Amino acid sequence: MQAFQEVVNSSVNTDMNPETADPIYAGGFEHSMNSHESQRGMNSRVYSNEFVKCQYTPLLYASNYFSTLSSVRDEKTKEQIRMENENLLKQYYSSKKPISHATYRQGSITSCVDSNVSTIGSVSGASAGTSYGKAAQTWLNKLLDNGNDLADSFDFQLPINVTGGSDKEEVERRQMMESAPVKSYYSHFQKLLTTDIRDAELLRRHNMWMPTVRKEFRPLVLNQDLNTDSLYDSKICSLFLEGSKYIPRDYDTYGGCTIFPSFFSEYKLPSFCYHCGVEMNGQIFIIGGLVACHKYNEEAPSLNDFEVDGVKNLPPPLLPKIINNPSMINNSRLYVIATASSRISRPVISGTIPPPLLCTKGSKLTERHIFYYGGFEIKTETTYDGTGTFKLKKRAFVNNTAYILDTMTFKFSKVELTALPYKFVTYPTLAARFGHMQVSVMAKNWCSRHNQKSLDCCTNDSSTLNNERSSAETSSNIGGSPLAENTSSHSNNNHSQGVYTIIIFAGYRQTGDDKYEAMNDMWKIEVPIVARGKRGYYKFGGTATASIIMKSADSDPWPSSRAFFAYGLEDSEILNKSNLHASLLKNLEDNFRIEVISQQGQPKSKPIFPNIPHSRRDVSSARRPFSAKDNYSSSALSSKQASFRSVSTSSFAMQPALTKRSSNAEKVIVIHGGSNKKKVCGDMWWFNVETETWSDVTTFGKSKESGIAPIEVDLVGHSMVNVGHICVCLGGLSQADVNELYEDASCQRDASREKSISNDFLKIFDLTTQCLQGHDFHGNMSGVQNPSNPFSTSLVMSFGCTVLHVNGLIILVGGLVAERSNIKNIYMRGAILECVLPSANLAS
Repeated sequence: MQAFQEVVNSSVNTDMNPETADPIYAGGFEHSMNSHESQRGMNSRVYSNEFVKCQYTPLLYASNYFSTLSSVRDEKTKEQIRMENENLLKQYYSSKKPISHATYRQGSITSCVDSNVSTIGSVSGASAGTSYGKAAQTWLNKLLDNGNDLADSFDFQLPINVTGGSDKEEVERRQMMESAPVKSYYSHFQKLLTTDIRDAELLRRHNMWMPTVRKEFRPLVLNQDLNTDSLYDSKICSLFLEGSKYIPRDYDTYGGCTIFPSFFSEYKLPSFCYHCGVEMNGQIFIIGGLVACHKYNEEAPSLNDFEVDGVKNLPPPLLPKIINNPSMINNSRLYVIATASSRISRPVISGTIPPPLLCTKGSKLTERHIFYYGGFEIKTETTYDGTGTFKLKKRAFVNNTAYILDTMTFKFSKVELTALPYKFVTYPTLAARFGHMQVSVMAKNWCSRHNQKSLDCCTNDSSTLNNERSSAETSSNIGGSPLAENTSSHSNNNHSQGVYTIIIFAGYRQTGDDKYEAMNDMWKIEVPIVARGKRGYYKFGGTATASIIMKSADSDPWPSSRAFFAYGLEDSEILNKSNLHASLLKNLEDNFRIEVISQQGQPKSKPIFPNIPHSRRDVSSARRPFSAKDNYSSSALSSKQASFRSVSTSSFAMQPALTKRSSNAEKVIVIHGGSNKKKVCGDMWWFNVETETWSDVTTFGKSKESGIAPIEVDLVGHSMVNVGHICVCLGGLSQADVNELYEDASCQRDASREKSISNDFLKIFDLTTQCLQGHDFHGNMSGVQNPSNPFSTSLVMSFGCTVLHVNGLIILVGGLVAERSNIKNIYMRGAILECVLPSANLAS
């Protein structure tokens, strides 16, 4: 520690070379701030220097991963690793450059130039910014990869007699290594050592990471005997830990199950929060968010030497104690999780790399590309006062740029968004936002009514002449803008070539320093195609257009301003309240009909195999659909003189006609909850993509007195997954949680609050009946009681995670959790959680 202080003190020397001097240290903090104040001009943003002695502590893990190859550890002790993590954290913040206050978002520390390698940390036209970015990334890599607990693969030995400390994590590590399922993995790994492998990295890819759960959380999330101290005594398979059944038994006999899966990787998966995850072809791509600077609880650094002037007025579910915590650092890496093979990789990224954004949204643009938009970046300015204290000034900058990721080459490209004029607005502005909705819709037949609501119109004509004529008319309507003409033609071209349309709605915008305003505007984004190649390759233009979606009339319903709500995409036909019998009759009526065919003559002989041609003139009989005529005898045919045959022709043998649903089903966007600052919503809305109209949907719950009663489940920061006509909402904060976490109010806990519907980890709605499943009107009665407090149910509060529906599984990555008995004590979810839902009810 003394050596590190000498290094820092030497860097404060003002006699150093001015080209290499750190502007944070040279001249002092006041001089640095005054120089920035003089450069602000008219668009100045006033900041107050409210540095507070650090009251933050590193967050602890509720669940985490241990490496099975960590038996032979380095000579470094946990205390040495903790001190080294603290030094690396200080070096990381020392490399942060002063914040530019000229604009809200003027370049990123991470990237504003195109690069061919993953050298993150360049600012266009500023060599000082480039050096700062590279330095920050260098210390970030050292910090996140510090204390590498992977043993030398070639010198690996079985942990027959594992020795270690007496701390909790080390005890759990020893129990894991001595368990029966892990020994079977060691036998497998020893066979790999017999092969001729010259690269140790190949062996590291076979490293298996086993999940573990903090002891106080085990009764809440695991099916384990409370009298058992070890997680691995009863295990026979090392691929997962069995979780508890979150789905109430009242809803289904088989309540589903949850597991904490193991995975293979040479890297440890960090604990994310407020990140972005997108599923593409069975893989999950994770960018942005915050990650913990320590891998394990016992390696957490001390934060006593930090003073923080943090971001203020953060809306739910953004917690200031998380956003402003010095131990939570920006994630500038891309992680890929292959769910089928249980493998995690960290590919090398290139191109115009986006900054480490929080609360950004990503959605599918093509089957190969992902479209990212929104979010905000936390920029930190560091000042060292010479007494060993590091002053951190954190500010939020909302991102107004879109990025496209090629999932095959891992190359990013930057896209600027331009808002098209609409009624009474010639120069509209698409506000930068976070906490918004972003969905992808393949709108081949989506003809918007913008010709009635705005000056931009999307056409559906199949004729090229009509498309060109329509784009020319649109161009003349907006004053002959060539950009609008090209956009219209590209819009039709996108739909015909498999490019999705992006719809965004609501979110927060930044109106000033630490001031945020909720919105309820809706936009449609079209990305133009420049070139197209093989294997799904597309080259997109550098500018995309955004057209607003407006009300047809002022009396039309429209959701209120909100952000951080749950949303999902459904087929409108699934939501129709029709029974199976009616749907089958409707399908037969639409696709089949009875045709009576007269019999002209008796065949001379009946072939044994009627579908095989016996003569040249009977060739078509082989391709004719097998009909009832071939099964009837000649006497039956002569008596009836008729037969029944399907309408299907030889080209479409026994295939029903394509319906609108099979070609391009109408889509409905379902949203629920959200909040406008600290006011939490509990309503549900449906948006019909075809008609571009909103509908306010009333949700119901069961009541013992009246049977069915309208209810509202107030939640913010939760996620939604749609399985058939079933809507599953996971996690989130209720109004009572927001009051306790943000108002610092000590709410009185009673039995009615503990049994609140909003407290459940899973909330299941049947969209056909609009009814909440597995509950009564008074709340959930299936909670597990805590013996120490009879009113406290053992439920878990969860938020800030990414929830994805992949191959029938609901996968939760990262996030923050807390016990309902003490929601102010926040933990990190370091292990992946998979939920297997009851297929009988959810798929019906």
